[in-house]
Amino acid sequence: VATFHRMIDSIEQRLRERLRALPDGTWRHVGFCEHDGVDDKVYAVRLTFTKEGERLVLDFTESSDQAPALINTAEPTTSGYAMAAVMTVLGYGLPWTPAAYWRVMDVRKRPGSIVHAVMPAGMSMGVTSAGQEVRTSVNICLDRLLDASDDPAHHAQIFASCSSSSATSTIS
Repeated sequence: VATFHRMIDSIEQRLRERLRALPDGTWRHVGFCEHDGVDDKVYAVRLTFTKEGERLVLDFTESSDQAPALINTAEPTTSGYAMAAVMTVLGYGLPWTPAAYWRVMDVRKRPGSIVHAVMPAGMSMGVTSAGQEVRTSVNICLDRLLDASDDPAHHAQIFASCSSSSATSTIS
């Protein structure tokens, strides 16, 4: 157990160093999910991404209200997609140990929204709709953070997001 705690502490320190080397700021992105399985409506996944010192705040509280069916995500799914994006983009060269990353980031969600659905909202397509849009939004804001740096090494870590929300991904 002590070994695991030392590993988590070590990764946390390295991640904090990496964050201190990046500029502070706030970036925003709005992604969209369409057709909730009942109506052809458009829902927004709104992210306000703030990096201050050694801390990241990913605020999704302004996202659309939950849909009646299919495309919503549960709170843990949103947190998981956000974590996956942060580990992928900022975790280069570091072990992917979520416990260390949770110490430097806060993912905020509003119950009753498309990214934190509550009963009786449907969620069967949530991982391919709102969940993917969460990850895309975090990727885009992380890329903007890296691009704001004066260090070309940070620019080398920028990459295009691999997927956005699309129900066709389950067909293809």
